[in-house]
Amino acid sequence: MRRPRHSTIGGTLARLLFSLLLGLHAPAPLLAQTAAPAAPPGAAPAAQATPGGGNVENDPIRCWWRSNRGGVRIGETFTVTLTCAVLESELVQVIPDESKLGHTVVQMTPFELFDGRHPADLHSGGRRFLQYEYDLRMINPDAIGTDVPVPLMQITYRVNSRIAGNQQMQGREMAYVLPVLWVKVLSLVPQETTDIRDTPDAAFGRIEAIQFRAGALETLAITLVALGGVMTLVALISIARRAAKTTTGPRERVLSRSSLMRLAVRELHAAQADGNSAGWSHPVISRALAALRVAAAGAIEKPVTQRVVDSEVAAGEGQFIMTRLGFGKRTAVSASVTSLDIARVLSRLPARAESRRVLLEELQQTLDALSSAQYSRPGADRGSLDAVVTKAIELARQVRSLHSWPREALRRLSSRAPLLQKPA
Repeated sequence: MRRPRHSTIGGTLARLLFSLLLGLHAPAPLLAQTAAPAAPPGAAPAAQATPGGGNVENDPIRCWWRSNRGGVRIGETFTVTLTCAVLESELVQVIPDESKLGHTVVQMTPFELFDGRHPADLHSGGRRFLQYEYDLRMINPDAIGTDVPVPLMQITYRVNSRIAGNQQMQGREMAYVLPVLWVKVLSLVPQETTDIRDTPDAAFGRIEAIQFRAGALETLAITLVALGGVMTLVALISIARRAAKTTTGPRERVLSRSSLMRLAVRELHAAQADGNSAGWSHPVISRALAALRVAAAGAIEKPVTQRVVDSEVAAGEGQFIMTRLGFGKRTAVSASVTSLDIARVLSRLPARAESRRVLLEELQQTLDALSSAQYSRPGADRGSLDAVVTKAIELARQVRSLHSWPREALRRLSSRAPLLQKPA
């Protein structure tokens, strides 16, 4: 806290508080100055003579308006600033009620209030200065050419005093009425405009030209939409033909690599179900081995034999008969991959391909186990085949994920990209 500016302030306030405690009335000039409206900006503060011969300021709060525009037009944004100076010393503190001054709660009718700010308070010479800025605009056309006042506002405040024994005494609530601020509303157009005319009517030729251009643009838009639809239809037909296209020959390929891997996983599941329910007979083991050979062919990138067969042809050993939905064709699927084929791929595999090496080695071991079980004697123990087929299903799923649709598409795109040759 700052010290009072005059040495007589403490004595005057002490005598005032002592009179209030004794039930006496306060001096009339001081109460009159408290209830009186604030002086306009720039005016000298009111003063009161004291027995000591000095003058002290006796207005606890003083506020004034300021606008950055003397005159505004309809819809023009301008800023109105409210500044207040309140007394703040060691013995007396003026506490104004600022909860009703924020731009989110204050009302500025007939002006439209859309934004505001509250800078930090300042302290100078025993006074605290607080300030609020309001961004306003007038949108009522009936106010053109008139002076519109900013709505009358009053600020409530209390005077807190400190008496003997460092005790606080809270004064009663008082009101301070702000001075009136008038704003001149000019017009809808700049003030310097002297010749205002209406827009001339458009000629018939101009209207006809605009209608012709609109019709031409509409026809062009319809034509482009029709051409786009035709191109889309042609592209869809081309995609359908490419999907249904087959080549004749002993190794006719009608199923994609990803479809074949899904077929291998499905057949392994079916063989495991048959083996658990009816026992691991020779046909069940042959079915599981044929499905694992298809999965192994996908792992080492070896083609799978596919050919269209008649409806009365039965599936041979190591084959699957697939019927394509929507085409009515039966396809015989088989693969002739052995553990020796996997060993050749392993011998050419680079050292950095560790994950693929592990996959191929496990496929080789599982393929050898199923082949041994297929060619074993009928009375041999086949109790461990369930675990072997379970391992085969896990490996087939890994191969299926390698040939999923996104990876296949990326592989085809990379194979079609031209190779960059470095100059010698």
